[in-house]
Amino acid sequence: MATAVPYPVVPPRAKTDLPPLGPGALAGIGQRILGRLLDGVVIGIPLYFLTVAPYIVESGSKKVISMDQPGWAQAVDWLVPVLYETIALMMFGTTIGKWIARCRVVRYSDGGLPQPAQAAFRTLVPTLPSLVALVVPSALGQFLGILPPFIYLTALFDPVYRGLNDKAGGTIVLRTR
Repeated sequence: MATAVPYPVVPPRAKTDLPPLGPGALAGIGQRILGRLLDGVVIGIPLYFLTVAPYIVESGSKKVISMDQPGWAQAVDWLVPVLYETIALMMFGTTIGKWIARCRVVRYSDGGLPQPAQAAFRTLVPTLPSLVALVVPSALGQFLGILPPFIYLTALFDPVYRGLNDKAGGTIVLRTR
């Protein structure tokens, strides 16, 4: 179970409103990227064997992923990561990747665990363009498919590293150690 991190009485507007290091300090962009990558591995490996590996076919001397991957597999590829992150954030304030990277997602208003709607919004904002890309097979769909990293990178332009996903969910990412 995740323990609470120190949080100011008033939501922070600048880095100086939080401790400079240690628990309760802002999680750095590198920590956040590491957590995201680790979560990708935690979720990606099982999903690969469930939804991709069965559809690898031989094409001449190469093995390629069949374009006939069923709709359920594409839906599972999108839905499982969304459920994993939403449930983990509302229950523990962290995912396996964020825990290893020493990050915790808390409510921006008071530092508590995100409410279910907050965790869902925080997770859905960067993933909805990917869902639309699945159902809109066109240049627009391809463009939408590359948007998620840019949504996460909006944190670089906020004084307390709150990206669009954090603002939508009313959350902030802090260090645990």
